[in-house]
Amino acid sequence: AAREMLTHARAEFLELGYALGLAQVDLALAQVAHNDDCHEEALTRALATGERFHALGSLRGRTDSARLAAIAAFDLGDLTVAAAQAREAYTLATEGRTDPWGQVESSSVLAQVALAEGDLESASDYVGVARGVTLDDAEPTQHRELTAAWLHLAAGRIDDAVACIGTAR
Repeated sequence: AAREMLTHARAEFLELGYALGLAQVDLALAQVAHNDDCHEEALTRALATGERFHALGSLRGRTDSARLAAIAAFDLGDLTVAAAQAREAYTLATEGRTDPWGQVESSSVLAQVALAEGDLESASDYVGVARGVTLDDAEPTQHRELTAAWLHLAAGRIDDAVACIGTAR
């Protein structure tokens, strides 16, 4: 249902020539693709949409596109693209404006990349960065805590991993 509504809205914005609305809908379509486990589509859409947001001068759009591209690339197993996009999202979320959601999500993806590469020290640093951001939103908090649980599990600290999973709930 969401995909159909967004596709309809996209057609309307295209007809109107409303570039920002079109980019926002395309980012939402990238998120829907990711939620549907269509990670290649999500990555392609997020990267293309990020370029459009850049042309439009939308820092928030660029940040959100890079963050979603990082997550989709990670899910595809492309750690190089995931790390590059997560670093871009983090930079945009910290230098251009204060975006706690973007800071937590991008730091969590960078920690996940480090964990996938077996670099527990870097993963711990990134989890520390994510935990240093004050944020009340459930989704990025859950991602941060599940990433911390993975870190604790990789380090053999089972009780700490279980505590993080409990916090993520």
